[in-house]
Amino acid sequence: MSERTEVSFDAALMMALRADAQRELDELPTPAQLKERYPDTFRWDARLKAALHKRRPALKRVLVAAMTLVILTLGALAVSADFRKAVYTMIQKF
Repeated sequence: MSERTEVSFDAALMMALRADAQRELDELPTPAQLKERYPDTFRWDARLKAALHKRRPALKRVLVAAMTLVILTLGALAVSADFRKAVYTMIQKF
């Protein structure tokens, strides 16, 4: 005859969560494996910072012109009754 042990649901859930967490921790790579997989990225910060601080006035002008064009197009479409009806219908269907 087998003995029955009563365990509360909370205790059983806690044991299952601990076992699951331990299994996930056991599957994590070791620091040596991490160093092997991922190269040293110490110098990337300086290179990225330098690349972001380069001035590109031509690119900025093109972006401003493109954004202005998009805003003007949306403004022109906003006064169109057909466009407003299409947006209203799309919002209703969504």
